Amino acid sequence: FVPLLQAFGGPQAGGTPPFLGPLQALIDGAPEPWRVAVVVLAMLAAIAVKNLIQYANTALFVVADARACDSLRQRTFARVMMMPLAAVEQDSSGRLLNAVGTETWRASQALGLVFGAVTGLCALLVFVVLMLLLSWRLTLAAMVLMAAIPLVMHRLTRHMAELGRRAVAANTDLAERMWGALAGIRVIRAFGREQDEVARFGRASDTVRRVFTRLTLVTSATGPATEVLITAIIAALALAIDPQQVSL
Repeated sequence: FVPLLQAFGGPQAGGTPPFLGPLQALIDGAPEPWRVAVVVLAMLAAIAVKNLIQYANTALFVVADARACDSLRQRTFARVMMMPLAAVEQDSSGRLLNAVGTETWRASQALGLVFGAVTGLCALLVFVVLMLLLSWRLTLAAMVLMAAIPLVMHRLTRHMAELGRRAVAANTDLAERMWGALAGIRVIRAFGREQDEVARFGRASDTVRRVFTRLTLVTSATGPATEVLITAIIAALALAIDPQQVSL
């Protein structure tokens, strides 16, 4: 929006950026009372195109993600069915149930993260090109400052791997509790162990709640922290750089 407003304000001391030439010509050719309307309509059109592309991107990913998750789930279940019976009996039923029913969804979520990273990288390349058209000095300063953000994010999420392992273990234990209780419900009722099973399931469920709450809190903090850091970098650049040098 800042370049659009600069174009509305007329020719600057350093000249109009090349990619804003058609818009500048359109604004200069419009009557004085219509110039604000031209800028507003240009912003509206840019936002509409951006959201249309974003929706198409989301729809494409949802279809691809659903197919990949379905294929992974079917292949995992088929692999379990083809395992030797001795290996199945030696393995934990909760781990197998968790692998087929839960970990396939998490693998799908991991695919979403990779897809988002690729999309973000493409957007970054576009913004770098636009910034280079505005000012190579501004771009260089921004890239140097932005290099510090991954270091801060790594520090913030240093416990994610351990939390992930604990989450898988807790989910496996919960699946074992459910499988064991439902498979042996006749025996449990015959010996009057309902309350004991409810208490054991409650402890396993509470462990899952605590681990996944911590995992979600850490994951949710990365977005706001990144946005605050980027805003601080933009503010620092705005205060440190002479506006007359933006087009150099």
